[in-house]
Amino acid sequence: MWFKDKWYNYFAPLHKSINMQFNPDCWSKALKLHEKEQFRESFVELLKYADTKVKKYEISKYVYKIPHGSVYLNIDFSWENIKITSDFLNVSKANKVPLFRRIAELSFSGLNLTQIKLVWEELIFDFNCPLDLYDPYKIFDVLAEICYFSDKYDEEFCEQFWAKNITEALVTQIPDTKKEKIWENFKSIIEWNFEIIKDLEDRRKNYYAWDVISTTYKMIDYACAPKWSLALRISEKVAELYNRDETIETIIFRGKEFLREISQMPKEDFFKNIYEAKEFIPSKKVATNEYISEYLRPGYEDAYKDLQSGDFESAYIIFMHILYNSMYYHIMPYGMEKAIVRQIKSGSNSIVDRNTVWYLSQWIFEIINLQNIPRNVIWFWWILLAIWTFILWLFINW
Repeated sequence: MWFKDKWYNYFAPLHKSINMQFNPDCWSKALKLHEKEQFRESFVELLKYADTKVKKYEISKYVYKIPHGSVYLNIDFSWENIKITSDFLNVSKANKVPLFRRIAELSFSGLNLTQIKLVWEELIFDFNCPLDLYDPYKIFDVLAEICYFSDKYDEEFCEQFWAKNITEALVTQIPDTKKEKIWENFKSIIEWNFEIIKDLEDRRKNYYAWDVISTTYKMIDYACAPKWSLALRISEKVAELYNRDETIETIIFRGKEFLREISQMPKEDFFKNIYEAKEFIPSKKVATNEYISEYLRPGYEDAYKDLQSGDFESAYIIFMHILYNSMYYHIMPYGMEKAIVRQIKSGSNSIVDRNTVWYLSQWIFEIINLQNIPRNVIWFWWILLAIWTFILWLFINW
């Protein structure tokens, strides 16, 4: 029997999904207003696309101060220029020479639209352009770039070069009972998947270990949603999976060592990485249903070929890998997220045999063809609530 008795276990996340955050209707409005050269109005819709409640961060008309993690995005398009800045780090007590060397590297090889500038003893992100050069795609990329790089490097630069955050991150602590459950899931994911790797290696199928290690990283991200340094370290190991300068044997070895290392992390240190933070633009790519469909297609075709040739083991590994990948890299509509999770569940906690893999392939095929994708029913419940409120009002005022 393949994989001993059964394959991946499913671990439900205890955090709130971010996939409902983005608002496609506002994006459509932003594009239409841009076509009419109503740039300021388009910019407002662009901000509402990322957060419908963005008005609460409005300082004055067309001026906003929006929190994201440990920084604030200062946005001003009230005059003839668009100005976007963000506080980053205080370097008054930092080891400045190596830090500034890293900043220079980012400016030449990382940042595409913004700059990091030194103003007195503070590093800030800076972007400006004339209002008549406004473009929704470009400005969204500017905001996303600041959010991504501030998240990625603030803790690293604080730890390595003694810089300090200028502002404290807006975080919500998770109850200890939930943290304990997340901790248990974290340990179980690694322990269980190591058993899978061992089983594969015992049967001389070492090359499958790459997929299992990759899926393990994404399972941790999905089920545990770590932040801070643990999230950064996992993202670095994900990037290392695709390093063509290293042999696959080296990548697998380092991946296993990394999983062993973090599995031995003290619980108190793990808990420091478990919280909810205010994010304006998360680092994941915003994707439509159609985009997710096309993203899944190449991996599905590879797996289906293995399935047709009778290699159910390989097909299963690829199917589950692409499902977890889609969740790791993308923010998707709620219905698509629900469809993906449904297939992850269906491919977990059960014996892997000919029938289960064939059924899994059929269900993923439906997703690729945008069939049986649940609708977003949020508006239905709002309408229902409004109706009941109106009926209650009539009853009270009868």
